[in-house]
Amino acid sequence: MVHLPLSVSKQFEGRTGKLIWDAIEEVDWSVGQILKTVKELGIDKKTLVIFTSDNGAAVGSSLPLRSRKGSVYDGGIREPTVMWWPGKVPPGKVCHEVAASIDLLPTLAKLSGGKLSD
Repeated sequence: MVHLPLSVSKQFEGRTGKLIWDAIEEVDWSVGQILKTVKELGIDKKTLVIFTSDNGAAVGSSLPLRSRKGSVYDGGIREPTVMWWPGKVPPGKVCHEVAASIDLLPTLAKLSGGKLSD
């Protein structure tokens, strides 16, 4: 949603003075709605939620990392990832290991009992 062409719903339009930040606020709100629904349905203890990105900052800064989107420096290719799974992922736990989003497929397949082809 926070890629070109940018847009937001009427509810979030003009909230921050910058369209990109309005879009980010709407994404944040949407994630909150998803988590609220997962809890209301009583499936939060068996639901892993992963929120990540595909690149470093497109606008602004990736500090303290060097550079941003479009660069091969850490600021262009490293991004935060947040995982939420009550009872499985401890609140406030920080992992400093390097991983790639490609690592998610085999991990999620194993967690869900799926099989990957050779």
